[in-house]
Amino acid sequence: MSDARSLRMPPGWRSMGTMAEIAEATADFNEARGASLGHIYFIGGDEGPIKIGYSGKLFQRLRALKNSSPVPVRLLAATPGSRAAERRYHERFAEYRLHGEWFDRVPDILKEIARISKE
Repeated sequence: MSDARSLRMPPGWRSMGTMAEIAEATADFNEARGASLGHIYFIGGDEGPIKIGYSGKLFQRLRALKNSSPVPVRLLAATPGSRAAERRYHERFAEYRLHGEWFDRVPDILKEIARISKE
């Protein structure tokens, strides 16, 4: 028997086009079920630093970052996760940290974004 609070993918998620569509549909689907859901996200522009963060409300967070960023940013990847998972990413990529949750755009981080995007 599965826990009503556990994360579930929405019906038809494999046929959705983009990672952003999947993440938004997953959040909506699980929020409607009353499941607590958070995401680890990678946000950045077409070049420059990448922010690795956690949010329980991914698309609200993305909107806030878009409004406060001096350059256009977009969701590069997102995966269900916890604050502990975010901390592990920060530890894993610590050598690339620029400031706070912002990291240099390096092949290791881009590989992880590509891996998440394939899930």
